[in-house]
Amino acid sequence: MDVDRLQPDPAPEMSAFIWFVDITDESRPVPVSSFQVDGLHGTRHPDMTGCHQPVETITGSDVPVAWFSQGLRIIDFSNPMRPHQTACYIPEAAEPPKRVSSNDVFTDSRGLFYLIDRMSGLTILERT
Repeated sequence: MDVDRLQPDPAPEMSAFIWFVDITDESRPVPVSSFQVDGLHGTRHPDMTGCHQPVETITGSDVPVAWFSQGLRIIDFSNPMRPHQTACYIPEAAEPPKRVSSNDVFTDSRGLFYLIDRMSGLTILERT
């Protein structure tokens, strides 16, 4: 019996986004805005396009975020009602399976970004 033929093809998932939440009163969090990579809002995509891992320590108003197949996104939330992207980097797709899968990001005290990709490893970046 061919087991693979019994399982339906997985449908592409909706592209996950990031929420910005006002926690002035921690017992009553209030969503105030969200951010999605241009061109992905409300679309289904086969290659895991969602927001995955924001940097753990935030300094200033820029949040570096690992965004799976969309690489690294830097989001400015100085106006929390209107977050916007200020920079991005998409690593080269690894062979095989020839896709990007950025999984985690860390920023050091010098401002360097360490982007870990499940397929292609570690990339160290400096903002210009």
